[in-house]
Amino acid sequence: MSPVAVLSGGRSVHSLAQSSPANGTTSSAMARKLRVLALHSFRTSGKTFALQMSRAGLDKALQDLLDIVYVNAPNAASGPIPEDVKPYFDGPYYEWWNAEKDEERDRVTYKGWDASKDFLEKVVQEQGPFDGIMGFSQGGACASTVVALQRLGVMLQSAAPLKFAIFFAGALIRDRNLSYIYKEKVTLPSVHIIGDKDYVKEVGHCQPISLIQRLICSLIKLLVSSYIYLLIQKLTCTNITWH
Repeated sequence: MSPVAVLSGGRSVHSLAQSSPANGTTSSAMARKLRVLALHSFRTSGKTFALQMSRAGLDKALQDLLDIVYVNAPNAASGPIPEDVKPYFDGPYYEWWNAEKDEERDRVTYKGWDASKDFLEKVVQEQGPFDGIMGFSQGGACASTVVALQRLGVMLQSAAPLKFAIFFAGALIRDRNLSYIYKEKVTLPSVHIIGDKDYVKEVGHCQPISLIQRLICSLIKLLVSSYIYLLIQKLTCTNITWH
């Protein structure tokens, strides 16, 4: 079966259909699929994120392991839609926050974050439990914030601790009101995927890496889908040998 996308209550919910793994083992013989909360990028939507996963082939690569729930941010896009989004993906468009810069105080404030925080609390309560979280771009930054705040006892305290995270083109949080999330290291199995041509890392939002590290990252990119697959396999406690 192919993935099915459903719009429910203003939220885009996309569940990956069950299928048999490549080794011939039936889904029923494996551990249950892990439920993952997916957060879309800046001024896109849950439907857009689902399409991006499909075009990258990750939906098929992970369909026997993950049940992914895509949601729309609670804030409608408050400005122009990015040039690399509008021609390729239909609206409506949403954002987790809008970064507003105070030039005089030289600081950035995330307008809309409070609404997103409350919204995600509600999503987890109503549609959870979730085993993990993943996000793309702004959604990745939002996902990392959620993980940190849960560990710090600020949000999702009535929910089970998230067990893993997947970040596509994530970035550091710039709102100083949230800078405290970096004071303590979070120990959590995670995958971080950053493209060589991602402009965000060029403006200092991510830590610089050496030439050797770049070479290693280039090689790893060839195995991204397989790596995520193996990580989730390990988390499901299915039989697999790691080398």
